[in-house]
Amino acid sequence: MQEAPLEDLYSETGRYTYYKGYNYRAFAATLLGAFISLIRMYVPAFSSLYDISWFAGVLASSLSCTALMYVHPPYTQAVKEMVRDRAAE
Repeated sequence: MQEAPLEDLYSETGRYTYYKGYNYRAFAATLLGAFISLIRMYVPAFSSLYDISWFAGVLASSLSCTALMYVHPPYTQAVKEMVRDRAAE
């Protein structure tokens, strides 16, 4: 795995730049995890899930964030991958 340069953390055009400075994929994943953790309040039929809600919420958040980043990568990352793929051709 290649290491990211430290400058990318502080650059407005670096690898970690998101739309208006926010990664909406992470916000969506966090909201899903919070909903899963608090599901007993909203859907009483899932009260058995409430006993392991912390683990279920973390698992749902991490899987959904990974899936969202894969399906819709940040613009800068998508452009870099497209340029790399064209250069390989």
